[in-house]
Amino acid sequence: MLRENLVIDSFLAVDGRATRPDLHRQRFERSVRELLGAELAEQVPSTFVDMAGALQSGRRFPRLEARADGITWIDRPAPEQGLVLHVTDTVEDARRHPSHKGADLDWLQAQASGAHLLLVRGELVVETHTAAVMIVRDGQGFVPDQPRICSTTEDWFADSIAPVVRVDMTRDDLAQASRQGQAFALNALHGPRALQLGEAPVPQHALDQAGAWRQQWLEEATPLT
Repeated sequence: MLRENLVIDSFLAVDGRATRPDLHRQRFERSVRELLGAELAEQVPSTFVDMAGALQSGRRFPRLEARADGITWIDRPAPEQGLVLHVTDTVEDARRHPSHKGADLDWLQAQASGAHLLLVRGELVVETHTAAVMIVRDGQGFVPDQPRICSTTEDWFADSIAPVVRVDMTRDDLAQASRQGQAFALNALHGPRALQLGEAPVPQHALDQAGAWRQQWLEEATPLT
């Protein structure tokens, strides 16, 4: 289940710019340092410089990969963006390193099998297997208080949109928020999206809100280095 020798990161880059690339660099470097060692982590800044030099035009979705023998990155075209993440299955979170992106990749991919998963620990929500989750209510964001990937888009939201607090969030809490158009998913490809949990349609106001936040997220992109 565990790839302790793998750390990954990826994000949308448009014409050489991304939203909060500093947070991606810090998260990637921190995980490399903790799982693969300080010597390899020292290569992260130069890797970002190399990547920035190559990603000067177009919509790209690069993937960084760190293993014990070095750090590489893969240039990929960015997939189409959507405004809704429809979660269809719930899975007990069995990751051993939930705060490190890549270490449990094999397990996540085996569980997903093409579906969008909600990860839980007992009754409590953690995240989806590709995005952070947030309930936004009364001008404030609420996110699960569980060990999970440090979401760069969640951090952007807290800095640019509204304060965010960590809470114990049940699946029922999230499902109710989804029906009310108050549940959102956040990641570094799509930015903010409305979260659909179950079959109830997403209210139009949630789509409009996600679209407005997405536009701001894109407009606040900065050069990769």
